[in-house]
Amino acid sequence: MNDVQLDRYYKNFMQGMGETEKAFLAAVSRLGRYPVEGGLAVRWETDGVYIDTSLNLHDPTLKTAFIRAVNNMVYLAQAIYRQGIFKSCLFNARNTLHIDRAEPDQPFTPERGMQLKYEVSAAPEVEDESRVHSYFEDGPDPEEFLVLPQTIITALESLNDIHHTGMIIFEALPRHLKIHSHYRLLDRTGRVNSAAFWARYCPL
Repeated sequence: MNDVQLDRYYKNFMQGMGETEKAFLAAVSRLGRYPVEGGLAVRWETDGVYIDTSLNLHDPTLKTAFIRAVNNMVYLAQAIYRQGIFKSCLFNARNTLHIDRAEPDQPFTPERGMQLKYEVSAAPEVEDESRVHSYFEDGPDPEEFLVLPQTIITALESLNDIHHTGMIIFEALPRHLKIHSHYRLLDRTGRVNSAAFWARYCPL
């Protein structure tokens, strides 16, 4: 496939995998070649395939090609016959926040004024509230065996009360922390005080 990104992120994961599954991962990797931010989750259940997405394309001239790339990914997902879940996040790495610490037993302390970037956009007039979901609402992540501190769970619960879409990834190394994120605040009224919201719920 001669795909550097695919080789870098999925090489070990793909060992022993079927050809259709490899083609699916390649199709997901192709999405990263477009100026797109967001995320997707594909769940294979006994009664079908369920796909949750929030993909924001920043170049309208590429819309037709991007739709074809997404459709190709969906077709390949439909050809996979197993139960499981696949998650992927697409973000602008240039917006990543970096925090250092001198020793691994010290806390990560952000610089004063550091905050996550976000966008504000109008939400659809009619939306099914039952479809709003956070992947940490159901407790510890069953795939990654990840247990978050209660302080972070409390912050996520507060975020879930606000109409938004997006993701946040903490990549923690012994002395360095990278925070990748993409947030879009959805405002039905057009009058939301987004600055006040962010200062209250999402300070670093």
